[in-house]
Amino acid sequence: MTTSLGDRGFSVVDVDSHVWEPEVIWSDYVAETDRDVARQAFSRRGDEITVGGEPAKPLFRSKINRYAVWRPGMTVDDIGALDPDAEHAENPGAWDAAARLADFDALGI
Repeated sequence: MTTSLGDRGFSVVDVDSHVWEPEVIWSDYVAETDRDVARQAFSRRGDEITVGGEPAKPLFRSKINRYAVWRPGMTVDDIGALDPDAEHAENPGAWDAAARLADFDALGI
């Protein structure tokens, strides 16, 4: 994602943004003959993550999805105050491109 900052004369490139791909990406965009191989590199099915063909360590040792709970305006203290045993709403910007762009706008990116 590259965004121009207008009169500042430079661009900001987000090279470390991660999203959870929707499950339909596999059926709608990856040929059936390639799905198994493609999923081996990196894929998520529910809470199960595959990396390099092997199950990854559990990401969710608490009910806080650390990859999707943060949203613009939250501080480290805000996240630290979350109850790890309670469900927390995930930020739509973790999977929805329009919501992610709105987050970038809120951050000035």
